[in-house]
Amino acid sequence: MSPRFFLSCSSSCFRGAALALAFATAVAACGRSGPNPPGTGAPDGPPKAQVSREFTEGGSITLTTQAGPVELRVVDCVYANTDPEYPDYVELSGEGMYLIAQVPGKTDEDAQERKLYGALVGKALPVQHLPDMGGQPMSLAVPGADRYSVMGGNLHLDRFEHGSGTTDWWEGRIDLTLQTTAGAYPVTGTFKFGIVPVW
Repeated sequence: MSPRFFLSCSSSCFRGAALALAFATAVAACGRSGPNPPGTGAPDGPPKAQVSREFTEGGSITLTTQAGPVELRVVDCVYANTDPEYPDYVELSGEGMYLIAQVPGKTDEDAQERKLYGALVGKALPVQHLPDMGGQPMSLAVPGADRYSVMGGNLHLDRFEHGSGTTDWWEGRIDLTLQTTAGAYPVTGTFKFGIVPVW
């Protein structure tokens, strides 16, 4: 047998074996089921619903100062859903701190009585004392400094999450104007807290 004939035969045999192997693999794959496309509800199961986390009331406000970040503890945090003719508001309190942020308009609820906070994302909730509430003035005690009256400001909701219980989660930014002995002093910061909707 000539070397040329042997090489030609070997190449044909290898090509034939490779084709046979590819065909057998394709046939075997037909009997197996791969992952199902998302949302088909086939044997892999339907998409799993996101499990709500459980939050506790309160959290923190972190102010940016020239000396570095200052953390203030929020203990009580309530979203008050009032009667139709009155504005809703957010009420925050802690050691040496009392703030009220007014909610423009009314915030709806879904079938599970969860506040639809999406309407508030990106809006400035004015920090201002409500005349109808009377009583305690707004103030802020800065650790290592003093307790100041709060003249005004804004609460900016950037992110929220409905909790599995009675408390939801809010994150965002805050800017306040404090009354000091040297006059009005603006401060900014961020907040993270569990908030309890009440109505």
